[in-house]
Amino acid sequence: MQEVLNANPDAYWTKQYDNPDNPLSYSLVAERLAESVGQVDCLVGSVGSVGSMSGTARFLRDVFPALHVSGGDTHGSVLFGQPDGLRTLRGLGNSIVPNNLDHSQFDDVHWVTAIEALTALRKLHVQHGLFMGPTSGASILVADWVARTSPDNIVVAILAGEGH
Repeated sequence: MQEVLNANPDAYWTKQYDNPDNPLSYSLVAERLAESVGQVDCLVGSVGSVGSMSGTARFLRDVFPALHVSGGDTHGSVLFGQPDGLRTLRGLGNSIVPNNLDHSQFDDVHWVTAIEALTALRKLHVQHGLFMGPTSGASILVADWVARTSPDNIVVAILAGEGH
């Protein structure tokens, strides 16, 4: 990559996994959530580059210190201590631990298979007309479980993956 940057002085490498501006940019998302939803008890989202979840959770915890954060990961992902392995769902999990991953922001992690995420994604399409990507299916699957097990809590799911 450095070779490309050296050859193109106007090029910029965003470094999605290691750029601290990635999670920092989600302070605006957290602010909008707090303004529009009010109390947020549980934040749920899938993990891959983890900028959206680490950043949103960090800023929401400033407003809601008792916030519970659940991540959706997949088998074969090293993000939360599993050995690296084959993953069949693009965007969910990772083979590296990005610098943007803040483990302290997660209270628990739910392990989601590709078929489970794709099935939940299909329901998003059919029942709600949302054209989202597979990682959003994983988020909805975990959010549904969290909402059913904590019916009195306000649960917000981040659907970071769109269907394009």
